[in-house]
Amino acid sequence: WESSGDCVITKSGSLLMSARTAGAATTNPDTLVFVDRFSATTATIGPIGFPKVYGLSASFDELFGVTDGGDVILIDAGTGAGTLLFTATGQQVWGAANGD
Repeated sequence: WESSGDCVITKSGSLLMSARTAGAATTNPDTLVFVDRFSATTATIGPIGFPKVYGLSASFDELFGVTDGGDVILIDAGTGAGTLLFTATGQQVWGAANGD
């Protein structure tokens, strides 16, 4: 794996990152990956379905992602599957912060 954009620590203490297969094109969809904070080992959670997820936010008991294309997505932390909430047309987003 190589990071495609961001890491986030959830309220339960899990470290999650948006990633792509090492050497893969940046246009390929990202994958949600669990990173063990103590051993640095990883476990694949599942494909997000969106490329360039440059921001992750664990807020309000949800996991959100934002892409450089302005997509704001809700990510299922158990499966990795992303659902488009809306697109901020004409905006690039390069990061996210937790809101609660």
